[in-house]
Amino acid sequence: MALSTEISTQLKQYLAKLKSDVVIEAFVDESQVSTNMRELLVELAEMTEKISPIFIKIRLRERHLLKLINLMKQPVFNLQEFL
Repeated sequence: MALSTEISTQLKQYLAKLKSDVVIEAFVDESQVSTNMRELLVELAEMTEKISPIFIKIRLRERHLLKLINLMKQPVFNLQEFL
């Protein structure tokens, strides 16, 4: 998933402001959506050493359990905390 040059340039400027490391955990399967997400996170990680993606493989049938777990969770951080 190659981002446009314009978007990449803007993201690099924004990501350069990160003061602390960010670890992004992504639950992935063999679907096209997961493939796209994996490519995007790798592309972001290539823009800065501050971002580290971790990919956790799941089976397609486990997706419904993750949806239930995610319903119980709320975001616990504000992106501004990392800038």
